[in-house]
Amino acid sequence: MLVFIDDSGDAGFKLGKGSSEFFVISAVIFNDNLEAEKLLFP
Repeated sequence: MLVFIDDSGDAGFKLGKGSSEFFVISAVIFNDNLEAEKLLFP
């Protein structure tokens, strides 16, 4: 199983002083390596 997790934005709570309005976390999960390879080599 392969799990990729990424985030975007600034998790600080200084809204109006430089922190992002939104903080996003995403994940992609593949049951096996062959499924992940299909994404790169269709």
